[in-house]
Amino acid sequence: AFVKVLAELRRSEEVLKYVHDSRIGEKFELFQVELGLSLHVGWAIEGPIGSDFKIDPAYLSPHVNVTIQLELVSRRYDLPL
Repeated sequence: AFVKVLAELRRSEEVLKYVHDSRIGEKFELFQVELGLSLHVGWAIEGPIGSDFKIDPAYLSPHVNVTIQLELVSRRYDLPL
């Protein structure tokens, strides 16, 4: 499923508009769209956090926290998992 999401991202005309936008290229020399995905196994509690204009889901769980930390460390050391 991850490979399918990444393939669709690379083919998306909406994403390609940003990739080829000269205004973005002027501000960010090496601009490219990236996507990070993580999965966890275990329990989690989901709840909404936000305002009247935007609501984001929040996940509370030690399992989710470990997954987030692994993802952050892999970014810091530029090592995809």
